[in-house]
Amino acid sequence: MPLARLRAVVFTQAVAGAFTTKLLAMGADVIQIEPLTRPDPIRGGFPPQLSGTYPDNLPGEPPYNRNANFNSLNTHKLGIALVLSHQLDQR
Repeated sequence: MPLARLRAVVFTQAVAGAFTTKLLAMGADVIQIEPLTRPDPIRGGFPPQLSGTYPDNLPGEPPYNRNANFNSLNTHKLGIALVLSHQLDQR
C-alpha cells in the first residue's frame, strides 16, 4: 500500500478530522491522541441521552466507546488519552 511506511500522530476532534485521518488509516499507522480532560465530542455521552447511535439505544456505562458514529469514523486507528497539562521535571 502506498502509505504503508507512514505513521501519523493526530490531535483532531469531531467529524472532519476523524474522517480525514480515517482515509490515512487505510495504509498508514494513525495514532489519535486525545486530552483526558477534553475527549472527542463524537464519542457520545455528552449528554448521554443522544440516542440512536448506541446499540439498542442504550448508551451503557461508560458510553464513550459505544457510539456508532465515533466507532465508524475511527476504524483502523490506534488511540490514547493523555494528560497534556503537566510539565515534566527536568532535573
